[in-house]
Amino acid sequence: GNMRQHFAAHLDANTRAHFAFLCTSRWLGFRLDMMCIAFLAFAAGLAVPLRHSLSAGVVGLSLSLALQLTAQFQWTVRQSAEVENLAISVERVLAYCKLPTEDVVASGSFEPAPGG
Repeated sequence: GNMRQHFAAHLDANTRAHFAFLCTSRWLGFRLDMMCIAFLAFAAGLAVPLRHSLSAGVVGLSLSLALQLTAQFQWTVRQSAEVENLAISVERVLAYCKLPTEDVVASGSFEPAPGG
């Protein structure tokens, strides 16, 4: 009945918000991946004109460290987005705690009518 429709409406709203969060997280991850690829391509491209002054070990080390740095950057940005999302949840809980409480209903008032 009416309670199921009310629940379904709230569930739909929650699912829309969660889906939007997942989509933006994936979009952010893709953009960060593209930035990291560009950074690594720049580092590798810079090694070509400097090939006579840099050893292969230094170039390999710089590319390895650049890859680690970009992975840490991606992780940090994604975690900060998740922390912000969870902080908003705490704000909502605190706001709900400030709502006035409902009146107490007698315990026997929820019993079904006889024969129904």
